[in-house]
Amino acid sequence: MLQQHLIEFILYVIIQAWCINGIKASASGTTIKNPDGSDRDGEMILYPFFKYLTQRTIVKLFYKSRGFHEVIKTIDSLFGDLGLDYNITDGSVVFDRTSKAAKLKWKKVEEELRQQFDQDLRIEYDDWRGKLYFYKEAQKYKFSKWIRKPIIECVVCMSSFWGIFLFWIPVVCMYGFNPLIIPIGIVNTFCVAYLNKLIYR
Repeated sequence: MLQQHLIEFILYVIIQAWCINGIKASASGTTIKNPDGSDRDGEMILYPFFKYLTQRTIVKLFYKSRGFHEVIKTIDSLFGDLGLDYNITDGSVVFDRTSKAAKLKWKKVEEELRQQFDQDLRIEYDDWRGKLYFYKEAQKYKFSKWIRKPIIECVVCMSSFWGIFLFWIPVVCMYGFNPLIIPIGIVNTFCVAYLNKLIYR
């Protein structure tokens, strides 16, 4: 009897893993630019849903406080004492906005900082205030990873969310709620997650 239940459990784990991998495959695709500038999504039926949940924008992360101090130390080590007038708190450096030579100097500084400190570092110039700031760009997702990953983005994580519909609801409807279902459900989630990864490879 126990052996039969174990075989049924293994078969059901395999079925769940194939279903989740099917959902993941249905969400794959790319967005292509048409000649008129409009977007054309991939043909897979769940790709628009995947695209919606994984929306992201580019944000600027400015160096401030300790991070800004590290940038200044690197500049001093590369170029010597430039006599910088800076504010660690707001991460700004004063520069001569009326001088073209000043910007050319900072362009050279920026290039060296990318090579020696951080290849993603950029400089933003505030010509109105005569200040410059160091920053790097990062992608910020519209939805938290705790939402997008288990729903559609991560095939391993998807075992938790889709397990609600593939394991918990069917099992409770068929057998009723039993405390024994909880540890079995947890084991099921980890087994499906591992199998998902193997199949997806």
